[in-house]
Amino acid sequence: DTDGVIKSPTQITLAGCVNYAQAYQHGKYLLRVNKLILRTITLKADIDAIGCQYGDQVLVQHDVPRWGEGGRIQEATTLTLKLDRKVSMVNGESYGVIVRLSDDKLVTKPVITQPGETETITVASAFESVPQEQDLYSFGLINKIAKPFIVIDVDRDDDKRATISAIEYVEAVYEESLDAPVINYGDY
Repeated sequence: DTDGVIKSPTQITLAGCVNYAQAYQHGKYLLRVNKLILRTITLKADIDAIGCQYGDQVLVQHDVPRWGEGGRIQEATTLTLKLDRKVSMVNGESYGVIVRLSDDKLVTKPVITQPGETETITVASAFESVPQEQDLYSFGLINKIAKPFIVIDVDRDDDKRATISAIEYVEAVYEESLDAPVINYGDY
């Protein structure tokens, strides 16, 4: 803390920790987790619809918290997508789309902004493989097309359904802290 007072001390045991720098790095990691990881989600789905496991990063699209707008593609060419609903764009904003092709490949493309509401969007660069009717899409602001999460648990129900629990993924949490301060024990 900047005022030198520890406000909420805590203790943890680090098995295999052999030096101060390693303990400091782990402590900084835990502080970043506490500061940056704010959301968890729980999803239920049919067991055959789940293509992830513990530790995987998944993208979640949901209309209510505005993590993109999603649905199914109605028609497509190499440069245009006709969506199953109208989407709104505002001049001066940058938009993008993620399409899950029928071979499960995710393709992310920037979208040419067309102010107003439209159900046909134009991508800035051509698709190598033209999306098919009923392929899934997520559309939104370029950094908010879908929110990344890390799967922390997959529980199977008796009725061939599963529950996925995940925590939000924030890249800054995993940046290693190498700035451990040097403690001079000779001044005491």
